[in-house]
Amino acid sequence: DESAVSFCRKIVKDDGVCDWRLPAIEIERRFRAYFPWPGCFSFLGDQRVHFLDLTAASGDTKYPAGSFKFDKSIGRLRVAAGDGEVLVSRLKKAGGKPLDAAAFWNGIKGMEGSYEFSNGELKHG
Repeated sequence: DESAVSFCRKIVKDDGVCDWRLPAIEIERRFRAYFPWPGCFSFLGDQRVHFLDLTAASGDTKYPAGSFKFDKSIGRLRVAAGDGEVLVSRLKKAGGKPLDAAAFWNGIKGMEGSYEFSNGELKHG
């Protein structure tokens, strides 16, 4: 039915920035919608991190949106979202190779500051 047709704006790279304040299911939906381009990504410090596999999980988190920890029992990162958390099993730093969550976690352990993905100012590069 042509009367039900609608148009949307052009998708740009910045649409892939993950806003951790959104509900977890919304983050998962955006991940699926923007895969493979522009993808779903965030920043750890000034380093872009692309998410290659993530799923929404219910639960009440006490941590600020974007903060994460590694859950050894399931082998995934648990990232706090607006109303729950997102489980990340594969990701990739900019210019790097794809890593599972355990390898990523081992690579950042000992890093100064908090373990938190930013969702503030968009960064280009």
